[in-house]
Amino acid sequence: MDQKSPLFNPAVAEDALTFLQQRKEAETHEPLKRLLENYRDVMVTFQFIDSAKTQAEMKVIQLLTGLQLFYKEKFAKILLRPTEVDDEERTIPMITETPKVKVAVKNINEKDKLIKTESLFEDAKEWDLDQIFDHPIIKQQEQKKIIIYGEEGDGKTTLSRYICYHWASESKGLWNRLFDLVVLIQAPELNVKRYPQKESYEAKEIIVQECFIKSKKEAPILFPLFKDEAFRAKTLIIFDGYDMLTEPCEREGHLNQAFTELLKFPNVIVTSRPKVVKGFPGARALLLNKLTPA
Repeated sequence: MDQKSPLFNPAVAEDALTFLQQRKEAETHEPLKRLLENYRDVMVTFQFIDSAKTQAEMKVIQLLTGLQLFYKEKFAKILLRPTEVDDEERTIPMITETPKVKVAVKNINEKDKLIKTESLFEDAKEWDLDQIFDHPIIKQQEQKKIIIYGEEGDGKTTLSRYICYHWASESKGLWNRLFDLVVLIQAPELNVKRYPQKESYEAKEIIVQECFIKSKKEAPILFPLFKDEAFRAKTLIIFDGYDMLTEPCEREGHLNQAFTELLKFPNVIVTSRPKVVKGFPGARALLLNKLTPA
């Protein structure tokens, strides 16, 4: 978002927020409701900016807030569906219950080519995804390396979008509380057309291309943070669709270096059909209960 925009003028934003809050229909009328949510987000951003010590910090906050607004706008169309209640347009969640996963007690054998879910998850118990980092097995891991398995059509991609949407939407939710940045990378997008052949790419280039393409000129201010241990600890990488990994990501491919760097972040969730994820030692396996839209 351009800092010169009225949306990023504190006085204008505060007046707009006050005006919208005084209109009762702003909580039910969808266009006004979205506008109200956006201005609330912006005012939260200004509260951070007020305490920011440098112009650089302000730009970082602006980029992260912009990504949250992008996720909300993009994935609301997928995760929410319009309906009519009392002749008013509203939206209802497509996923009405917290997604459930089973956490494997056994470790993955990296020598296997395929994962036998029946044996791997035979003693596993069901767990709410939104509380997954409180699971005893995962909680004891210093680095949260997770593979979420599911068959085709079980909802692995929807699950990835669910995490991004709730990180962007719930200021007090698990995902927002644990992470300052959530990066969604979808395997089929890592192709030659999107990333033309050159000697190699770095993880930071992939993150900018996938998450900050509209702010490409400002995004390099994030690069030093990707090497900062504290910031990396508050970053979640979601790599959706490992089973559809493209040739450029393979060992001799020009995206392999970037792909390897992404897997080395402290907190990584990979989704895949039952298949061993190479270069991801110590990962804990989860099995997704099929998502059923409401």
